[in-house]
Amino acid sequence: MTVYISGPVSNIENYNREAFQLAEDYLQSLGHFVINPTKEVQPDAKKTWIDYMRIDVGLLLRADAIYMLPGWQKSKGAKLEWKIARELEYKVFFHTNC
Repeated sequence: MTVYISGPVSNIENYNREAFQLAEDYLQSLGHFVINPTKEVQPDAKKTWIDYMRIDVGLLLRADAIYMLPGWQKSKGAKLEWKIARELEYKVFFHTNC
């Protein structure tokens, strides 16, 4: 199964890469192919939030499931990704402790 990791990125130290990496390691240990958007998209001061979301939604569409990191409910982008995944009837997983 291909799993897209979703969670807060903006206004978090190092774009929350540590949490995304821990989730990626955990999901890979379960045998999943993982799409980690913090590895796929590099910060660029010229890009807007919409530019990032266009890229991220494209990555999400390659997945079969979504894995929601803590704090996703406070992230505009993660909430949008969750809504898209739900509408597409993806399996939705929520972070417990990995």
